[in-house]
Amino acid sequence: RMKVAIVNRCRHICTSLKIILSRTKGVKVSTYTSSTEFLTSLVKQIPDVCVMDIAIEDIDGYDLIKILKKRYPSLRILVISQYRHSFAVNWMVKHGAKGFISINSDDDQIRNAMRDVSYGYHYSELATAELFDDVETGKVKVVKIEGRQKETLKHLCMGRTILEITKRMNLSRYTIT
Repeated sequence: RMKVAIVNRCRHICTSLKIILSRTKGVKVSTYTSSTEFLTSLVKQIPDVCVMDIAIEDIDGYDLIKILKKRYPSLRILVISQYRHSFAVNWMVKHGAKGFISINSDDDQIRNAMRDVSYGYHYSELATAELFDDVETGKVKVVKIEGRQKETLKHLCMGRTILEITKRMNLSRYTIT
């Protein structure tokens, strides 16, 4: 029986994804609305697949994926998010995601992505499996961005406005624009 954990800040999305994924024979789904709650649950049971969003309240998806891959390298991760920027996709793949799909994907696409990721394959409606392999093996170089540039890009990929970013980072709006 395949164990799937869904991590999304919105309980309604967790419930919807649980209904979609539970229709697959042999799948047991658990849901978590915070990264901390999910990490705590891993002491008792490690799922086969983690279906997670990028925008999670307590520990965002960027940090969560690094924690998961460090502590649980065999855990397969499928990112399902409304944020589909190429930066986000590349970053998630480079740091261990096996799949990346839009939250607006249809039920079959979501189930297919979960199945492919559970078998260790890559899945994305945005990129080919070859691109995933190229990023993982280093054939495609991902530019290393650090510090405030990285933080700014993370906020942009989460759909925040320049004004929201400047307030969160305590910067002048002229610094970012």
